[in-house]
Amino acid sequence: MIRSHLSFWRSGSYLAVVLLSISAFVCVDADDPRHVIGIDFGLLNSLVSVFQDGQAKVIASTPSYVAFTEDQCLVGLAAKNQALTNPENTIFGMKRLIGRSFEEEEVQEAMRTSPFEIFNRDGKPAIKVKVTEQIVSPEETVARILQKLKSTAENYLGGSVGSAVIAVPGSFEVAQRDAIRNAGTIAGFTSVDVYTGATLAGRAYNLGEDKNDYNVLVYSLEYGQFEVSVVFIEDGVPPFLTTLSNHDLGSFNHGMVDHVIKLWERKMGKPFTKDIHKQAMLRDEEAEKAKIALGSQMQTLLNLKSFHVVRDFAEVLTSKEFEESDADLFQKILGLVDNVLIKSGLSKSEIDDIILVGSSSRIPKVADLLEFYFNGKKVHNAISPDKVVAYGAAVQGGLWEKPVREAGCDCDTYTWPAFHLGIETIGGLMINVIPRHLSLPAKNSCIVSTTADNQSTARIRIFEGLRPLCKDNTLLGHLDFEGIGTSSRGAPQIEVTFDVDLDEVLTVSLLEKGTGKSKSIVFNKRDVNEDEIYRLYMERDEFYEEDQLVKAQIEAKLDLSSYVNHLNHYLAEKPHAGSRFTSENTMEIQIAGDANLEGDQWTSTLSMQDRYKVQAAIRRAQEWLTVADAASTAKEEFDRQKSELKAMVATSPQILRYPDENVAALAV
Repeated sequence: MIRSHLSFWRSGSYLAVVLLSISAFVCVDADDPRHVIGIDFGLLNSLVSVFQDGQAKVIASTPSYVAFTEDQCLVGLAAKNQALTNPENTIFGMKRLIGRSFEEEEVQEAMRTSPFEIFNRDGKPAIKVKVTEQIVSPEETVARILQKLKSTAENYLGGSVGSAVIAVPGSFEVAQRDAIRNAGTIAGFTSVDVYTGATLAGRAYNLGEDKNDYNVLVYSLEYGQFEVSVVFIEDGVPPFLTTLSNHDLGSFNHGMVDHVIKLWERKMGKPFTKDIHKQAMLRDEEAEKAKIALGSQMQTLLNLKSFHVVRDFAEVLTSKEFEESDADLFQKILGLVDNVLIKSGLSKSEIDDIILVGSSSRIPKVADLLEFYFNGKKVHNAISPDKVVAYGAAVQGGLWEKPVREAGCDCDTYTWPAFHLGIETIGGLMINVIPRHLSLPAKNSCIVSTTADNQSTARIRIFEGLRPLCKDNTLLGHLDFEGIGTSSRGAPQIEVTFDVDLDEVLTVSLLEKGTGKSKSIVFNKRDVNEDEIYRLYMERDEFYEEDQLVKAQIEAKLDLSSYVNHLNHYLAEKPHAGSRFTSENTMEIQIAGDANLEGDQWTSTLSMQDRYKVQAAIRRAQEWLTVADAASTAKEEFDRQKSELKAMVATSPQILRYPDENVAALAV
């Protein structure tokens, strides 16, 4: 068996939520003439924010449209304003296309609904601009939007912008991330770093800074692209935990538009226009405005005059009518929340905060449903859901360090393990070396040692699972480490390192620090279907209370055993224990680091009578531990035995005192 001192380091890894606005932050560095902007890439709008004087503020907003005429290229508002009259040459929605292959469903759907021509060029989507007969790629189109953001930031700052941090959805694959970087290079950035959306939303609210472990549910809803994410914040660092998305949910705007079109057709006695672009504009413009308005008022006016389908037609839409038109969507979104909790391994009560992201999350019923689902927990909506990521990006930008910006990094990964990966330690407990909340790639280490004097071999058993006891998890394999060398228990220092790559290939390495001896083993990803994963998570929830009880009993037994062993160690007549006989009837004992005393050492003279008294108490405790079963003996009984032993050795000022904090540090 082994015991462990756990010490983690993590690889930088973040994930983003799908956000249907483009937002950017600016981190102002007085020592760098070229500033850094960040971009949360989306479908409709660009929000640029700056972090100055300890505060984040929004600079400007620009639509993410690119349009071509015979003599110029328009970007932003100018492009959007002429979209109705120049639909075939106005390009938008590039987030659906960038980095994808032509055969993907997202691309095929864009072909069916977009007014501009999308075709297959070498297996990737490309856009044909009819007015100029030129061919442009999604990367080139996105680059023009990034250039617009860059120019806006430079005008505000009065200086050049050199680098960008871009937030992407958690569902983005490697090819999509690379395409975003390529677009940034085309736009003139010297460095493009991929970052997160879900974590930035947490940054905006400064959540979890005063707690060690903090779970935030980020709820992003926009234009039928629905994504729920859980961010696990540990020691102020918010790595991504898990995310689920549904891009086939349908849009709240669709339901609203269908409702209004039916009213129009009933009143006018003829079909509404079949023009795809005009219907898209109705959905993306007028319906979006109405939805936002219904976020703060009971009714609004949806106006169709600009579509030239009929003069002076407008319809009053109430919040009740809107909710009824999209009743099926409200039910679907709660189902995804259920599933993301199952995947993350968290219960409702373990979610500490809820953040809303995206314009559709403004809908009052969304907040009502979430608060009801989470038993009255209030959602965070003090910052506009449209702007929360931009604010968080600005805050995150203020935390950046110059060397990180210069080096450039991919701060965002998209894979995480379904289970904890760890090793068996004393008592059959599992130490989670790679907890399931760490995004991949990940690399963590722990130090293990021997539990017996003169122990020359150690078997490291590797497990994956969700429960605290190894017997309830899956054994992946083991490593036998031989030739450790004879020494006292706890003296050898063996570093166990788990390294998991994006393909979930696990490499376990052992290094004996004293001799430099090493050994390693590789485990490929274990194929586990979704039904099996679901069953294991259900078992974890079913046996949670029982597992925690048994775990507490085992830890209490180990705590008592550790206390007994160390008392016995310091009483032993061994030079390395710092003890020597000063006379026939006394023993002088030196102990380092007693927190109850001044200085680094103290010396106590222990009479032989007291020494025998302590040794007798230790023997009784050892005999009791031999027959005590951790699984059936209450934690309180182990605690009582330890308290009695501590009380006995504290009956005289001359009796050895052993500080509790040192015992805890050496126990599992």
